[in-house]
Amino acid sequence: MALLFGLAGALWLALVSLPSSAQAVDRLTVRDALEALRDRGLPIVYSSSLVPRDLLVSDRDEGATAPAGRSNLRDEALALLAPHGLTLEESPLGIYLVVLDAAAASSGARAALDGNAPAQPGVDAVHRLGEAAEEIVVSTPYSILGEEVTASVNLDRRQILELPHFGDDLNRAVRAMPATSGNEASARFNVRGGRYDEVLVSLDGLELFAPFHLEDLTGIFSILDPEVIDRVDLFAGAFPTLWGDRMTAVLDMRTRTPTANQLNAGISFSNAWVGGARRFAGDQGSWLASARRGYLDLVLDFVDEGVADDDGGEVPDPRYWDVFSRLDFDVAAGSTLSLEGLVAGDSADFRDSDDPTDQFSIDSRWRNQHLGLTLQQVATPKAMFVTVASYASVDRDRVASERAPREEFDLDDERGLEVLGLRQTWTIEPSSRHLLTAGAEIRRYDADYDYRNDFDLPDPIDDPRFFSRTGFVVFDRRIAGNHTAAHASDRLRLGRVTVEAGARFDHQTWLDDEEWSPRLGAALELDSSSALRFGWGRFFQSQRPHELAVEFGDDRLFPAAMSTHWTLGYERRARYGSLRADAYLRRVSSPHPRYETLFDSFVAFPEVAADRILIDADRADARGVELSFHRRGGETISWWVSYSLSEVFDRIGDDDQRRSIDQPHALTANLTFKPNAKWTLDWLWSYHSGWPSTTLSGELVPDGDGRLVILHHVGPFYEERLDDYHRLDLRASRATRVGRGELRFFVDVQNLYDRENDRGRDLEDEQFVIDDGVLGVDFPAKTWFGIIPSLGVSWRR
Repeated sequence: MALLFGLAGALWLALVSLPSSAQAVDRLTVRDALEALRDRGLPIVYSSSLVPRDLLVSDRDEGATAPAGRSNLRDEALALLAPHGLTLEESPLGIYLVVLDAAAASSGARAALDGNAPAQPGVDAVHRLGEAAEEIVVSTPYSILGEEVTASVNLDRRQILELPHFGDDLNRAVRAMPATSGNEASARFNVRGGRYDEVLVSLDGLELFAPFHLEDLTGIFSILDPEVIDRVDLFAGAFPTLWGDRMTAVLDMRTRTPTANQLNAGISFSNAWVGGARRFAGDQGSWLASARRGYLDLVLDFVDEGVADDDGGEVPDPRYWDVFSRLDFDVAAGSTLSLEGLVAGDSADFRDSDDPTDQFSIDSRWRNQHLGLTLQQVATPKAMFVTVASYASVDRDRVASERAPREEFDLDDERGLEVLGLRQTWTIEPSSRHLLTAGAEIRRYDADYDYRNDFDLPDPIDDPRFFSRTGFVVFDRRIAGNHTAAHASDRLRLGRVTVEAGARFDHQTWLDDEEWSPRLGAALELDSSSALRFGWGRFFQSQRPHELAVEFGDDRLFPAAMSTHWTLGYERRARYGSLRADAYLRRVSSPHPRYETLFDSFVAFPEVAADRILIDADRADARGVELSFHRRGGETISWWVSYSLSEVFDRIGDDDQRRSIDQPHALTANLTFKPNAKWTLDWLWSYHSGWPSTTLSGELVPDGDGRLVILHHVGPFYEERLDDYHRLDLRASRATRVGRGELRFFVDVQNLYDRENDRGRDLEDEQFVIDDGVLGVDFPAKTWFGIIPSLGVSWRR
């Protein structure tokens, strides 16, 4: 912490002498006026379709001046743009982007984009405005920033809040994106066949090391309130050199920038929240805050997962909370200092009986903190510097035990992680067709383990591929080390082709690993509405000090795994919709060994599960094709649909083995219907091939004492499939003006038609069957949750 505050003081002293200019805006066109504001220190980007060359400055704004300062310059820009139905949105790099004003768009205030044509209300105006907002041509000085060589899929704030998502959870909305997959119980998601822990999760440039609540229950919710998020971008492959040490994908989340004083509060089936935003000091500063409290025990009661029994057992009461706050202040012209903090915690307590000789109990506590201090400096209209100092900590304390005849285990798991980081990134644009980016980072990891597990449980499956359920594991150790990194990339526009080449270097001291990651991308503008993109690169993932699999008795640290990506994409934007097609191939060399439960992935304590297996692959391959189409049907109806054809498998020796998350076919369709200004109905239908499963059967055979026991027969891993998965979710909301605020009611129904989707096999619920006169044993399928309704109310002003 001393490092953060020391750095803050040093940065503040370095900034007080930054100069500011005061050149008046006195040109006749909006474009010239914006250029003049940029010369005075306001970093601003605009689309040539939204700000055409002949768009004139409103008479009342010509010759306007204001004192120097970034906030005053922003206000001048807002006043300049307002008569034309435009406003400003702050980008992740601290640059202001000219966008359509939502209120102006809904009222048809800017019906034409050709010069100063008179406004015409109506649906066609909304069509044209929506089309213009999605143009990819961005003018100087940061034009290439609007032509990302690596395309992402994204959700904006409206989509995040309107999509059906259980528990108002951000990540469950993210899972509607193409290229993602996951299960009903968890907010974790996989990208293109990669594991969830291969995805880098970033919030305003800060990596989140434990981004889920209730990790012992496979991470049921995200630790972020969707109310504070403005935009989410998912880079599903071949991502830029800025990001490293994760090898599959990047989820980049950006919080919203307050434009006015706001307050919101609400309560739903699973949590309650309160938050707000405010600008102060003459708009030089702003803050954004949110606090949530969850009570998942009510939901568990509803889905019959935790009903008290007749033995005096308790109902599980998993709870969670999180607090987010961000403070921004313009310390000088073109320089902003931001302090951001996220603190989250959760607990889960459970005891299934009062009988001490036959009891299972859990006492789990998690706490994590993330703190970042960011300085953004626009040194010149052509150069920007971002410096970030960060601190993160993750603490877990799990205690579990079981006492039963011939079954016993005692688990005590205490772990701690602290990460200190310092990073600086430089962005320089020598010309409107040339962009240079470089940076360096150092992190200090400090992980503590105090793990003990004494278990003596029956082995129902006599198969050497499964681990013994009798043993004693102790691990008490501290592992610390530094991770240093440097990266650079050069983006150049040559005619219709944009090429970006770069490289990244990473070094970890705990194994003295060094990794070089060359990366290359290119985008070809086929015409004004379509583009072709290509990406290639090497991506490494180290095993960090806190990522040992000690719960499985494995205390080894492995060298970094390497993944090579090839991507090819096509995009086309038309008047009423957009089409996108992506093909990818990813090969992982020397992946880290991983432990899985074979028949059911939804397990609280996998280290004592009967179906634990080790997958130690020589390599892994993922390939696929993704298609998506978005149709804008006006202000009443819009819809989109995405389809993917893919496969992912591990190469083990000379054999290829499907991964448990392989789904050859996946289809997602979304329909949003707004019959009037108050109502919004959003349907989301999901389908995918059944996940790989393993054949399991049994027969009754006599043991040495003459008793009949079950002899299990387990087939090759993941060669069968569960039944195909599909379900329909619905979210309906109604907004009503109440005084100076808005009251919104919503109903969210997951699995609307109550589909019983398989999740695995139940080892403990054997059923005896007779087949051709032979008595055998069958193991029924476990299913995911049935219909889950939720409702809530929120108020904002």
